[in-house]
Amino acid sequence: EWTWDKCLPAFKKLEADQDFNDEYHNQKGPITIRRHPPEELVPWQAAFLEACDELGYPKCEDHNNPNQTGAGPHAMNKVNGVRFSAAMGYLTPAVRSRANLTIKPDSLAHRVIFYNGQGIGIEVERNGEVQTFFSESIIIACGSIATPGLLLRSGIGAKDDVYRLGVSLVSDVPGVGSRLLDHPGAAFFLAPRPGIARRNDPLIQTLLRYTSEPGAFPNDMQIQPGSCLTLPWGNITAVTMMTCVEKTKGVGKIRWTSAWPHAKPLVESNILDHTEDRRLAVDGLSRAYELTQSKAMRKLAVPVAPMGRILKDKRKLDEWIRTYSDSGYHPCGTVPMGPESDPMAALDQYCRVRGTKGLIVADASIFPTVPSVNIHLPTIMVGERVADFIRSGTI
Repeated sequence: EWTWDKCLPAFKKLEADQDFNDEYHNQKGPITIRRHPPEELVPWQAAFLEACDELGYPKCEDHNNPNQTGAGPHAMNKVNGVRFSAAMGYLTPAVRSRANLTIKPDSLAHRVIFYNGQGIGIEVERNGEVQTFFSESIIIACGSIATPGLLLRSGIGAKDDVYRLGVSLVSDVPGVGSRLLDHPGAAFFLAPRPGIARRNDPLIQTLLRYTSEPGAFPNDMQIQPGSCLTLPWGNITAVTMMTCVEKTKGVGKIRWTSAWPHAKPLVESNILDHTEDRRLAVDGLSRAYELTQSKAMRKLAVPVAPMGRILKDKRKLDEWIRTYSDSGYHPCGTVPMGPESDPMAALDQYCRVRGTKGLIVADASIFPTVPSVNIHLPTIMVGERVADFIRSGTI
C-alpha cells in the first residue's frame, strides 16, 4: 500500500502548490506550498545559489519533483513568513462547524481501553479531570515521541517494557519504542560583512540536495545556508552553513520509566554516532565550506566557529562535529509498520496495531525507514492514506 504510485495521489491531494501544476503537483489542496522567487532572496541565499552553480551543481527548480536534484529555492509551507500548519490547512471554519466533529483542546491521552484485545475507548485528562470516550475505532496520531508512550501505557509493547511500567499486557509488540529515527544535522557559523545579514531575514530560502556517492540513495544529503542567527554568546549575529544526513544508518533510543501520563521519555538521539553517518556529515560540511570559498560567497562572510583551518581538515572536522551536531527535528519510526514476517513491525501495512482490533496509528512513528526528505509532507500524506483506508472500508 505504500508504493510511490499509491502515495503520489495523497501527496498531490494535500497540497496547493503556488508554482507548479503538473503530474506531481496540485493547486487545490489544504496545504499551501511556495518557493521564494529570485527577487525575494536575501544576499546570503542568492550567493549560495550562485556558488552552487559556480561549483557545477545542477539547478533544481522543484525539490518536490522526484526526478530533480541540485540547488534551488526550498519548497516551503510558508506564506508571508508564517508556517502553514496542518491545523491551519485542514481545520478551516467550515470543517470546525461540522456536526460530526468535536475538538477538545488541552487534552492528554492517558491510555487506550481494551476488552479481549478490542480497543473500546480512550481515557483522557482535561483540566485535571479524567474522562473516558468510547468507540470501536481509535486512531492514534500523537506524534513519534508521544505515540509509543501512549501504547506502552495501554499495554502494547515489548512485554518486559510493559511489565516494567506496572501495566497489564494487551499485546507483546517489541517494535513499539524500540528505536528512534531522525535526520542528524551539523553546521558551522560565519561572521557576515556589514549589510549582509539582518535580524528579520528569513532563515531558510534555498537548498542543495545531492547524492553522496554512486549507488547511494538518490538525494541522500542536504546543504542549506542559514541567513541570520543570533548566537547565544555575546548576542552576535551570524550566518550559517548546515548539512543534514537524510538516509542514516544509526538509530536513537527512546524509553519510559513511568506509566504516569505526564512523565517524559528518556531520549538518546545518538546523533552521528555511526561512523558512516558522521563521514557523510563531515563531507557535507567540507562541501559547504568549499561553497563559502567560491567567488560568489567568500566576500560575504568569514568562518568563525570553527575557523577555516578546522574546516579544511576532515580529521579535525570529525572531532568538531561530534560536539556541534544536533537533531534535524524529524523524529520518526518509533512504531514502524512492516510485514508479518518482521518481528519488529508494530503495525501492518494498513497501520493496524499488531495483536489488537480497532486500533490504528497514523503519524510519523509508522515510518519503517527515515524518509530522504523533511518529514512534514510525508507525515500529512500518511494521514491522507489512512483516511482513504477508512473511507473505503479497508479498515
